[in-house]
Amino acid sequence: MPIGFKTEQARQNLLTWLVLGATVFCAHFVLVSQFGLYEDDYYYVLPWLNASSQELWKFCSDCFIHPSHSRPFLAPAQALLTIVVSRQAVWSSVI
Repeated sequence: MPIGFKTEQARQNLLTWLVLGATVFCAHFVLVSQFGLYEDDYYYVLPWLNASSQELWKFCSDCFIHPSHSRPFLAPAQALLTIVVSRQAVWSSVI
């Protein structure tokens, strides 16, 4: 019996949860490359494709002072991820 497992039942439960977790992860993200953008995604993504770091900093600080929809982390995260991913795509196409 391995260290940390008191019974065979505990080991089987752990294996069940690991298989279930892997199945749920694959079900959600295996087709991620085929996901598309919806109309509202264009509204949130397009303004940040050519934004400078100063514009991002000002927007993030404004979001913490005046959060939209009471979510101070959502809008800055969307803007930051858009900038990071778009610039990563540009650099990967250059290399």
